[in-house]
Amino acid sequence: MFAGMTSVVVIVVAVEIQVGALAILSPMMG
Repeated sequence: MFAGMTSVVVIVVAVEIQVGALAILSPMMG
């Protein structure tokens, strides 16, 4: 269960980083 929670947290963090990078780069690009 703990390992499952850890993987979920890692996925959520990765998605947030991708969304944040998109939000930062998108105004600069266009």
